[in-house]
Amino acid sequence: MKTLSTLVLVALGIFAASAVARVDEATHDRDLYVRYCGACHGAGGKGDGPVAGVMYPTPADLTRLAERNHDKFPTQWVMRVVEGQAQIPAHGEPGMPVWGEDFRREPFGTRAKIREKVMRITAHLRAIQER
Repeated sequence: MKTLSTLVLVALGIFAASAVARVDEATHDRDLYVRYCGACHGAGGKGDGPVAGVMYPTPADLTRLAERNHDKFPTQWVMRVVEGQAQIPAHGEPGMPVWGEDFRREPFGTRAKIREKVMRITAHLRAIQER
């Protein structure tokens, strides 16, 4: 009986640690989004960031990306936009989006770190889609 109790406690501990890790990851994803996208698109992704009022056209509501894409989140397109590979005039030149300098400041050989940032921002955008 003691062994079963110990196993249950270990399983609960693993479950709790996993839940905390997911919350930490989601918080990190949101923090990256706010850092790179929040000034224009707003903390909630509605296109109402602090500088949105002076932009024309106004920033897109990023909570509706899936809705505008037949209810399917456009993961690859979003990743291309975040990386600066897609042509979005307000984001700057394709090779140097508004956040590009930060991404390119990563030391040589850390392309994986940049890709992780892109994936985390994309994951956050997927998470905030309104249904």
